[in-house]
Parts: sequence; C-alpha cells; structure tokens
Amino acid sequence: MCLLTGLSILLLLAPPEMAMKALELMRMPLGGRYTLLLVAAINVGLSLAFEEWGTQGVSFVIGWVMEWLQQRRWRTGQKAVYKLVEGGMR
Repeated sequence: MCLLTGLSILLLLAPPEMAMKALELMRMPLGGRYTLLLVAAINVGLSLAFEEWGTQGVSFVIGWVMEWLQQRRWRTGQKAVYKLVEGGMR
C-alpha cells in the first residue's frame, strides 16, 4: 500500500517523461497538483475519522431501527394469534 501511495504521489507531483507518455498524462500547474494532494489527504483524514467515530453512531441508529421493527413485528404476530384463537372458539 505504501508503494502504491508513493507511486501515486510521484506521478502527481513529478511524473517521469516515460510515465507521462505511457499513461497519456496532461501537464498541470504545480498549484493544481498541490491542491489535488491536499484534497486527497483531507479525504483520507475524514475517512479515518468516520471509521473511528461515525460508524458507532450509524450502527446505533441501525440497531435502534431493527429493534423497533422487531417489536412491531412481534405485536402484529400476537394479534394474529389472538384472532386465530378467537375464530376457533366460535
């Protein structure tokens, strides 16, 4: 993974001429390259932060919804059993 990251940074900041021709890369201003590198670094940071703290909140909400659905399904099932028993008594 480190090798691929290093290769990507090399191709972004100072691509060799052979790689430019092989990959058909266009020349970009240096400021644009640094902007792309900064955006990628921010993306990595936000992804790591979400994995650390955001997934706990999302899993809590999903668990709450699943529990709520299970309670509703159980109540519906009980009503159905009650109606079957009542119908059998007639």
